[in-house]
Amino acid sequence: MTAGSIAAGVAVGLLAGLAGHLVARRRGLPFWLAPSVGVGAALLATIVIRLANPGRPGLSTTDVLLQVLFATAAVGLVTATAGRTRELR
Repeated sequence: MTAGSIAAGVAVGLLAGLAGHLVARRRGLPFWLAPSVGVGAALLATIVIRLANPGRPGLSTTDVLLQVLFATAAVGLVTATAGRTRELR
């Protein structure tokens, strides 16, 4: 992993997390939850990309697209499920 791919992962994750937090503001989610999940998912995408193709240097468009895909999927899952309370019957 290069410093550029890590920086791109953090930036993509923060942007996806902040966008998800703005969309789900009414659900009562903690402010830190969506951006931290976005960063974690984007960095996971970076690790998966590097494990799949370790010889490729640098950052490419495919890397950024997969980071966006991972981050938005994770943030969407968290914003859809977090903040719910279960009713016991």
